[in-house]
Amino acid sequence: AYAFTLVGLGQAKVMASAFFAQRETKTPMWCSLASLVVFAVGCFVLAGKHGTPGIGLANTIAVGLYAVILTVVYSIFFGFGGKSKIELVRAIARQVVGCAALGIVIFHLAPWLADVQTTSLVGLVKVGGAALAAGAAYILVVLVLGGREISAMWIGFRGDSTE
Repeated sequence: AYAFTLVGLGQAKVMASAFFAQRETKTPMWCSLASLVVFAVGCFVLAGKHGTPGIGLANTIAVGLYAVILTVVYSIFFGFGGKSKIELVRAIARQVVGCAALGIVIFHLAPWLADVQTTSLVGLVKVGGAALAAGAAYILVVLVLGGREISAMWIGFRGDSTE
C-alpha cells in the first residue's frame, strides 16, 4: 500500500520545486495542509478497516491528491512551456495506466511472494523477479501508449541534449 505513494511523491516533488523556482512558496504549503487533512481522515476511515495497509493507502491517496492539485494549480498559474493541456492529460493518463499494469502484475505475483518473510537469497530473487516483471509491464504499457518518457530518461542518463 505504501509503494504506490512513490508515484505521487515523485510528481509532487517536481511540482513543488517548480513552484519554488517561480518564487511561489505559499501554494505548495497550502496544498500540503489540504493533503495532511486528507491523510488524517483517510487514516481514520481506512486504518480501522484495513490496519497498517489502510494507513499506507491513506498516504497514497493524500500524496496523490497533493500531486494532482499542485499540477493543476501550476498549470493554471504558469502553464507548461507551450504544451497543451490535452498533451498533459495524455501523459498523466499513460502514467496512471502504466502504474495500474504494474499493480496488476504485483497483485498476481503476491501469492508467489507470500513466503518471503525474512532476508534471504531466495527472497531476493523472488522480490527482484517481481520488481523486474512489474517494471517491465509498466514500461511496456507506457511505450505502447506512445509515451516518450522512457526515451527522454535514457537521453538524460546519457547526457545527450539533442531532444
